[in-house]
Amino acid sequence: MITIANICFGTIDSDGKIGYAPIGTLYIIQALENAGIEVDFRNYLEEYPILDTPKSIQTLVNFLENSENNLFISCNSATLPYVIIACNKLKEKNSSQKIILGGLGPTGVAKEILNTFSCIDIVVLGEGEAATTHLVQNNFDNLSEINGIFYRDKNNQIQMNPRAQRIQDLDNLLPAYHKINPNAYSIFGIVSSRGCPCKCTYCGEEYFWGNGNVKRSPQNIIQEIQFLHEKYGQCRFEFVDDTFVLNKKRVIEFCNLIQQKNLNIEWNFNGLINLMDDDIFQAVSGSGCYEIFYGVESASDRILKTLNKQYSIEQADKVIEKSLQYVDVVLSFIWGFPFETKEDLIKTLEYINQVKETKAKFWLFPLTPVPMSLVYEQNKHQLAFYEETIDEGMDKEVLDIVLKYPEIFPGYYFYNSPNFQELNQIVNSFESVDYNAQSVFVDGLIVPRNS
Repeated sequence: MITIANICFGTIDSDGKIGYAPIGTLYIIQALENAGIEVDFRNYLEEYPILDTPKSIQTLVNFLENSENNLFISCNSATLPYVIIACNKLKEKNSSQKIILGGLGPTGVAKEILNTFSCIDIVVLGEGEAATTHLVQNNFDNLSEINGIFYRDKNNQIQMNPRAQRIQDLDNLLPAYHKINPNAYSIFGIVSSRGCPCKCTYCGEEYFWGNGNVKRSPQNIIQEIQFLHEKYGQCRFEFVDDTFVLNKKRVIEFCNLIQQKNLNIEWNFNGLINLMDDDIFQAVSGSGCYEIFYGVESASDRILKTLNKQYSIEQADKVIEKSLQYVDVVLSFIWGFPFETKEDLIKTLEYINQVKETKAKFWLFPLTPVPMSLVYEQNKHQLAFYEETIDEGMDKEVLDIVLKYPEIFPGYYFYNSPNFQELNQIVNSFESVDYNAQSVFVDGLIVPRNS
């Protein structure tokens, strides 16, 4: 038996339910169980779902204590420093325990973690089903033959194996839903595909998943929704991948299947501005879709071009206007790009004012540095930490480790461009924005869509 722990700090909605189920971890558990491996699963979200719960190191250590001798931990950037400190304390009590990290937080800084923290033995990169299964089946021997991992060899040297081959048949995968309490969650995330061919310069998706996009069939997606609907009474779903609309034919086929099977469900998805058209709008609006999310990110065409977005703000505006004729719309905007000027930011804020005159909702977030993204690689030398942005109750051990190793915990930092402070003041004084998120983790944020 092994222990797998999902460590994510979440929040609850007005009904007392957690935002999202830990789908990525559940996929890996199911792969292990399919291989005959017994899994002790520990889900921090269900134990401590409230964002304001004191996130103390001791709480996390207690949560992980008495785990199996092979401990796998999935975490994001927000929880990574807590996890590493807790792992160090666990290793002090049991030096023979093997600790393996995976998930969005560790993947982009795997080498740095192993070089710095001896308590971590292995980091699984990106898509983890195959590597995790092979590690357990091989009893952690012959590590050089297991693709998709960073590890420390017998000479204490850090080694990186080739990336694991991408899983091409996603229809054969299903999350281990039996390992969670389905009634604890307000919405179920559905992964319709893995990987994104878009090359947005601030995003690390390509490094995490690898090149290209691998899709599930519409029939297989419907089967999962029917399973959750019939077994657990789930009626509300969200497609969490960024590329749901990459193939128009697939989208329309999926929507037709919902109507043919008379599924009484609600669902939403992430749209791509440059791929939306009337056919997609008509298909989704008649199939229970109630909302589309667009990552517009900026109203400055100069910024959009630098981010490698394939549209102008004029094009985005037309798509948003069209979308509102069919469904609700949520837009995200980001500020704090190291190449952003005051004029760029003002264009975004003025556009947000324009959005407020419509029915669209919006979020405005500061940019989180994401390792392995192009923006990060070009600007990681100018990370800046602002103590006023952290949680008031942050454990001193966590603060100390974050300050000591910015290259491992960049999610707690901003890009210190020459005018960052000025831009920060402009955002904070912008009356139209309920600006209550000073530190946002791209890979760990759970925000109820009705907020």
